[in-house]
Amino acid sequence: MDWTPRQVMALRSSALRMSLPHFARHVGVSVGSVRNWERGDRPPSPASKRLLDAAHDRLKPGQRERLRGALEPRAETASSPPATVVPGADAPHLVALGSGVARLPTPLAEVDFDELAQTLMAWADHQQRGMSRREALSKLSTALAVAAVGPALTDLDEHHRLDAVLGESAAVDTAALDHTQTLVLACRRQGDVLGPEVALQTVLAQRQMIAGMLKGTLGPLRERVLSLYAEVTQLAGWSLFNLGRYEDADRWYHQARVLAHEAENSDLVTYVLCAMSQLATWRGQPRVGIDHAAAAATWASTSPARAYAADVAVKAFSAAGHRQQALHALEDEQHAIATMGEDVPASPWWYFYDEAFSLQTAALRALRFHEPEAAHRAVNRSLDLIDSTNLHNFSFDLLYRAEAFIQQGEPAEAGRALVDVAGLACTGASLRIQQNVRQLRVRLDHVSDLDVVRELDHRLHQLIPGGATAR
Repeated sequence: MDWTPRQVMALRSSALRMSLPHFARHVGVSVGSVRNWERGDRPPSPASKRLLDAAHDRLKPGQRERLRGALEPRAETASSPPATVVPGADAPHLVALGSGVARLPTPLAEVDFDELAQTLMAWADHQQRGMSRREALSKLSTALAVAAVGPALTDLDEHHRLDAVLGESAAVDTAALDHTQTLVLACRRQGDVLGPEVALQTVLAQRQMIAGMLKGTLGPLRERVLSLYAEVTQLAGWSLFNLGRYEDADRWYHQARVLAHEAENSDLVTYVLCAMSQLATWRGQPRVGIDHAAAAATWASTSPARAYAADVAVKAFSAAGHRQQALHALEDEQHAIATMGEDVPASPWWYFYDEAFSLQTAALRALRFHEPEAAHRAVNRSLDLIDSTNLHNFSFDLLYRAEAFIQQGEPAEAGRALVDVAGLACTGASLRIQQNVRQLRVRLDHVSDLDVVRELDHRLHQLIPGGATAR
């Protein structure tokens, strides 16, 4: 291949379904090199092209098919109207989806982002005079994040195939299951961007569809359908967790665990146990969280599974106040991350897990043991690597930055970080994020007269009436 920006991006995101850091490790180059290739800032050198050729040669048949599909030209249809940005009186600017779903008209690598940013800032200035640059950027980034979900959801619109699958179990085949797996992944990304309340309805609809597929499916396909059913059940539990419905989330997680075992899918068993560990730790039961993390590590058979099992162990040990165990678990996580490129392809539910996520957990550990400087270093590195369209994870990075500033006695900087999180929360952030913002706001009571804290109170009041004063 010539390895144009579009071809590199298709290899990474469509064929291999890897994050930038994961793909860079897989090929054997730096993250910056991959970013430059995809943006068109710098073409791959002859030596780098040989590395890309080698990665291409290792593709499995299904991955090659995804690569061909990503590189095929697509005809635009009248049923997919362009996305428009609609200004609201008090809410952020959101993408109006109309009867279809937002679609990015060209590959991202072909977009001149400097020119795009200037155009958007000029539009914002024209629409609302006096809006600060920070506020404008927050609103515009929200709109672009919502639009980023669009292509995945639009490309999944195959009503005839789904009707056939639901109509007769004989129609369940590998292609139908591949399609359904892509739908479930799109649901996950929808939750990352639009929040759990929006995603939950889609997830429950997908679960009902997969339950229909399960009826009458026999032979080798049954285990895969069971895995999908377990995965979407876990995803429903995750949405409920982020909505603050912890008892419901726990029940769904337990059901997902039983289904994953029935499917004999150890990688998925690990993932569900990790979710159970995180839920227990969040609910103030870190010893139970440690127990689930240990069980997850027992079943882990791939490097992403081992890394994430260690990640939730770091959180649980930190919450329990076990400094050394938390540090050892973090070292285990970093060792597993170093070998993640050896597992190709990784199961789709690990899409969110990369070095940026691990650094976020390192920041959390540092904060629990009052090491704000270490937390800042980890958060800053995480923000350099994170996919900013994942508003859920991005918000937690900003929350940890705010807490580090509080521990350092810099309330104004903490307030600015919380203002940014509150702005993102307007898109439908999880209740957990809202709770974190309000808990950190309490720790700024002694500086309530600061302008930035007043701005935060205003944002919280917009988010939830009375939210700035509720304790």
